[in-house]
Amino acid sequence: MRLDRRIWHALREQLMRLKRLRLRIGRRIEPRMAALERRFSAERVSLIAQVLPEGDDRPLILLPVSNPASVAHLARVAAAVAETRGGAVVALYVDRAPGEDDREPPAATELSRWPALPQALAALREAGVPAGYLVLRAANVGLAMRRAAQRLGADVIVLGWRGDPDDVRPEDARLATPLRAVLEYPPADVMVVGGRGAHLPQKVLVPITRGRDNRLALDLARGLTHETRHVTALKILPSEARLAEVEAAAAQLREVLAQLGAEGMGRLVLRAESRAEGILDCVQRGYDGVVMAAPHEPLLERMLFGKTQLRVASASSVPVVVVKARSSALVYLGRRLWRMAYNRLPELSEADRKLVESDIRASADPRIDFFMMIGLSSAIAGFGLLQNSPAVIIGAMLVAPLMSAIVGMGLGVVEGDLPLIERAGSAALRGALLAILVGALLGLLRPNMDPIPSEILARTRPNLLDLGVALASGAAGAYALSRKEVSASLAGVAIAAALVPPLVSSGIGIALRRLDIFLGALLLYLTNFVAIAAAGGLMMLLLGFGPSSEAEVELGVLRRGVQTALALLLVVALALGFLTWQTLRLAGTEQVGRVVEEVLQREVGLRTYAELDAIDRLEVPTDPAAPIVVGVTLKMPAQVAAEYEYPIARDLRNAISATTGRPVELYLSVLPTRRLDAQSIPPTPSPTHTASPTASRTPTASRTPTASRTPTASQTPTA
Repeated sequence: MRLDRRIWHALREQLMRLKRLRLRIGRRIEPRMAALERRFSAERVSLIAQVLPEGDDRPLILLPVSNPASVAHLARVAAAVAETRGGAVVALYVDRAPGEDDREPPAATELSRWPALPQALAALREAGVPAGYLVLRAANVGLAMRRAAQRLGADVIVLGWRGDPDDVRPEDARLATPLRAVLEYPPADVMVVGGRGAHLPQKVLVPITRGRDNRLALDLARGLTHETRHVTALKILPSEARLAEVEAAAAQLREVLAQLGAEGMGRLVLRAESRAEGILDCVQRGYDGVVMAAPHEPLLERMLFGKTQLRVASASSVPVVVVKARSSALVYLGRRLWRMAYNRLPELSEADRKLVESDIRASADPRIDFFMMIGLSSAIAGFGLLQNSPAVIIGAMLVAPLMSAIVGMGLGVVEGDLPLIERAGSAALRGALLAILVGALLGLLRPNMDPIPSEILARTRPNLLDLGVALASGAAGAYALSRKEVSASLAGVAIAAALVPPLVSSGIGIALRRLDIFLGALLLYLTNFVAIAAAGGLMMLLLGFGPSSEAEVELGVLRRGVQTALALLLVVALALGFLTWQTLRLAGTEQVGRVVEEVLQREVGLRTYAELDAIDRLEVPTDPAAPIVVGVTLKMPAQVAAEYEYPIARDLRNAISATTGRPVELYLSVLPTRRLDAQSIPPTPSPTHTASPTASRTPTASRTPTASRTPTASQTPTA
């Protein structure tokens, strides 16, 4: 438990460091982006008049005004926000009329030139908040609002919206629409006030979304009502959600409010066909205002407001406030790149999109034709791999229909169509298993395959370059399937994708009982599969495909699909990165080994008394600090071997170390040699026979008998 807690704290600290780094980078880039925007913008913004409130340290609320009929309501909203934050309000008017710049503040009577401006100032003074005004002249109102917010350092921008959907749709060609110019890259927190009614809401509904602006929505809702208890957080579930899911959502909502510091707010969990219908139905229960967070997913939602926000703001009978937090410079750069790519791609009509969808769905359907072509292409690829024939393998790539099934999965993710994802995924999975089975059966035809054909080995060592090829192939395949004008390029795309040969190679690895071949080829196929599905889905988004309904279920499938694709891409990239790193390290050691061999041949060749017989041992560790181990056998004349063997060993070791820059352990074996001249060999003398007398045999003396013991005389008796 303690170890898990330490790991959790370490991960949390790393995430906080990454967040601080992103903020620092954003703060450094943002002024430069603003300067570039001012430099390269063709429109000119001129200052006409300004009277700013006193105090530089208080928060500033920027209130652009233009329509006298709605300015009083917007001014009351801005005053409520300023009162909550202890700030001041600056009313902004952008004059499009041509004329000379008037840089002196006009008199109060001259404000009648801009009718909305004096009405806004009167409403702000009536609310009792410090107020000022700023008048600019520009042809592009949106650019002028951005410049004013950047110059003043505004905290919040309060905008009005008349309910025209063309103001917020990115498909609209009028890129200079003021509302869109601010919402695409908010220089400050933005409040867009729409709906009907000109009163400050007293009982506010705040739908909780997956975005990161929930805190801002709750804070601004409390500022409008001045009472936390008059704000209700709403969580909407699909109509088919079960009771257990409702209870889990209620608990999750309670935790979210606790994290946002809004425990005293009301909570409501509702089931509905769509989020928009749920919000509109809930408004009828006595709420007189809605505060919603705008989505930060233009790539997914394809709306600056989002479909739900747009529908609620258009149909609601009460004021609706859509809020969006300021964006960092990095987010702005990403969105600009996305817009550039989106605007430059051809746009498909509704009829063309339906035709493409029908074709892809039919191609991804797992019918008998699909499996027949998979089996035949696998057989062709298998024979080509066994024969080591690239031409036959290319023919198999042209026949295989796996590409359509994988692109179908990408289309299903983009449109949030779960049945299409399941059907296309099932077709791709069963087709892959069939290809592996065919490869295993063909591998049994050559059970003792030695050596392994190079075409098989080439598909067992994937790297990051293969991932790049697969990403480009997926995008090209989706584009070719969507654009009939370039459908002839599908053959080249199929060759580049190369889906069937890795599967067949994996099956051959099973037949040969080679785990390295099986896993390596399977990893290459998975790389192609994930990359083609992800890149194909992205291309479908760029071409205008997307969820056809406002239901939360389809949007949820889209989000989860994108998250899953990104996670799988990350896993595959990490695996390929590791393999690429290993390959580079191995290539580095092989390069060092070749350098050592060249040094030995050069140094020994410079010495006339030595000859390189063999390199017995050569070990190059991957660790640069570890010594290179070299074993060498030299031939040297016997008469000089004792004199030169140690000096030459020292010289060889120093030369290798100086060339490679690494320590060296050298083991030298010397074979003493003797040089003979075959032309001057003296004749070998024949042996001389020497006569010698033969000695006669000398007789051997016989054994001398041993004398027996002489008896001793007895004592003579005495008389």
